[in-house]
Amino acid sequence: MKIGRNDICPCGSGLKYKKCCMKNDSTSDVPQKEFSVDEIISFLEMGFKNINSVNSEVSNISVKQIKLLNGKTLECQFYAEAENSIDIKAEISSVMGALHGFFKDDSFKNIRLDYYAVRAYDKSDIEIMYAISSKESAALIGNGKAIDWMKSTIFQENTEDYRLAIAKRQISDIENALRKVIIDRLSSKHGPDWFKLSLGKKLFENIKGTYENQFGEEIENGNVLIEYTFILQLKKIIFTNWKDFSDLFANKIEFENFIGELNEIRREEAHNRDVSVIHLDRLKIIYEFMLLGITDKYPGIIPTYLIDNWKIQLKEIMLPKPDLPYSDPEVLNETNQQLKLTKSVTNLQGLINHIKDKEEKIKSVVVPVQKKKTHDELLTILLNYRILHEELLESGKTGVLSIVENKQKEIDEYRKKLHEFSERYVFEES
Repeated sequence: MKIGRNDICPCGSGLKYKKCCMKNDSTSDVPQKEFSVDEIISFLEMGFKNINSVNSEVSNISVKQIKLLNGKTLECQFYAEAENSIDIKAEISSVMGALHGFFKDDSFKNIRLDYYAVRAYDKSDIEIMYAISSKESAALIGNGKAIDWMKSTIFQENTEDYRLAIAKRQISDIENALRKVIIDRLSSKHGPDWFKLSLGKKLFENIKGTYENQFGEEIENGNVLIEYTFILQLKKIIFTNWKDFSDLFANKIEFENFIGELNEIRREEAHNRDVSVIHLDRLKIIYEFMLLGITDKYPGIIPTYLIDNWKIQLKEIMLPKPDLPYSDPEVLNETNQQLKLTKSVTNLQGLINHIKDKEEKIKSVVVPVQKKKTHDELLTILLNYRILHEELLESGKTGVLSIVENKQKEIDEYRKKLHEFSERYVFEES
C-alpha cells in the first residue's frame, strides 16, 4: 500500500512519514539528496543568477547573499531593480516564490525550513525592504494568490515613498491635533473672537494676510484662519497661552525643541525630498511626545481609521489557532508512552513557533499613539507566555515528572492573565 507523505509513519515513531522513514524508503516519490547546506545554497544562488536562461520571461535575480538562519529560516538578500514600494514587493514575491519552489517538497536532508525571509537592497547597498513568510504563506504565491500572501507576510519598509508617506501622515496628525486643541481651549476661554483676543497683533495680522493673499478676501473667523497656520505659528499661539495648554505637554522646553525639529522635517516632507531613516526615528519620538497628552484628554482626536486598522490587524493576527501536528485526543488517547511523549513535544514546539509568529506580526503593526500601552502589554504577555512554554520544553529533558508538572501549573496560572487581558481589551475597545 502506498504511504502518503503526511500519514503517520508505520515504524511506530509517531512522526509523519515525510519526517521519518520516507528519507530511507526506496519507494518514496521524493529522492533525498545528499548535499551539504553550503552546496544547496550555492546551487540555489547559481540558479537565481541564471534563471533567465531557463525562463526568458523572468529576469535574473541579482543575489547579494543567501544564508540559513536559526536552522529553520532561509534568507535571500538581493538587489532590487525597482524603487517604489509596490514594485519592490512584486520582486520580493518572485524571490519568495522561487525559494518555495526549490524547497517545497522537503527533499533535502540537511535543511528543514519553517520560514523564508527576503531582504531587498538598492544599488547603494542600503536595505530598503524586508519580508518574512511561513512556508504555508509562500505557497500561496505559486497558487496565484499573491494578495493573500501579502496579507500573511510581515514587511518592514525603508523605501523613499514609504518613508515620505509615513512622515506626511504623522506630521498631519500632529498639526491637526494642535489646531483642534487650540480651537477647543481658546474659544472656550474667549468666545467667538478667540482668535483675535488670544494672539499677538503681529501674529494675528500675518495669519489673516496669508488667507487674504490666497482667497482675496479678509476674514477674522479663527475657526477658519487656524487652518492656514504653520507649525511655528502654532507654537507661538500655544506659547502665548501656555497656561491653557501646560497639562498636555510634559515639558515646555522639550515642547519648544521638538517643534523646531519638527519644522525642519516638515520642510523636507513639504518639498517631497527624501525623508531619511534618522528623520523618521526622530519623528516617532516627537509624535509620541506631542500626542500622548492630547489623546489622553481628547481620545477621538486621532483619525478613527488608524485605531480601526490597528484593531483589525490585531484581530487577524490573534484569532487563528495553532495548526498542530496532533489533535488533543490523539495525544491524550495514545497508549504508547514513548509515542505520547514524542507527540507532546512535537505539538509543544509547534505552539512555541505559533506564538513567535504572532509576536513578530504584532511588532510590525503601526500603533496609534493612544494604543501604545495596550499594544506593548500584549507583546509582553505573549513573550512571557512563549518563554514559559520554552521552559516547559527544557524541563521535559530532565526526565523529572515533578519539574514538568510544576512548569505546567505556571503556564495554567499565566493563561489566566491572557484571559484577563482579553476580557479587558474587548471591553475597552468595544
